[in-house]
Amino acid sequence: MIKFVYFDVGGVVIKDFSQRPELRRELWGETGITEEYWARNCDGKLDLGQIPNNLPVTYSKLLSGFVSRFEKNPSIWPIIESVKKKAKIGLLTNMYPKMLASIKKNDLLPSINWDVTIDSVAEKARKPERKIFEIAQERSGVKPEEILFVENTPKNLEAPKMLGWQTFFYDSSNYERSSEQLKTYFSQIDLF
Repeated sequence: MIKFVYFDVGGVVIKDFSQRPELRRELWGETGITEEYWARNCDGKLDLGQIPNNLPVTYSKLLSGFVSRFEKNPSIWPIIESVKKKAKIGLLTNMYPKMLASIKKNDLLPSINWDVTIDSVAEKARKPERKIFEIAQERSGVKPEEILFVENTPKNLEAPKMLGWQTFFYDSSNYERSSEQLKTYFSQIDLF
């Protein structure tokens, strides 16, 4: 029986760059950051607050550029609200410094009381590392097999499976179809 559901933020609860590389290219053009620069200096490092000193743009402008290109994913909001009535819910996400606060400030998340938020910046660990899932498991207050993780990146589902969690791959190439599949899944396990 599922007692706790963790949702990824980017590519699940909100629409991000997952399936829209043109948005990332647009941001790079605006900020002067190249794809190579990002891969070499930023990706995977900003999560820990290790912002490169030689960024060709202020971090504030970069953060604003990211968040302004994110969109709400209204197809999943009623599902989250329904699940909240039967189980605890949480966010489990890789973020850059101050990004989650900016996402919340821009009303991109449903206004719901999340039971737990696991943010890679605060935890100094990131998906797919096992450590972040161990932290999330402890904070959930339930047994591993009672946790479900909804995620759009397959490699981020491996560690929770090894810990005994249940997982759901949310295909962010089609948000509406994935939300319908998730709704069906939750109906089958009596969470919707």
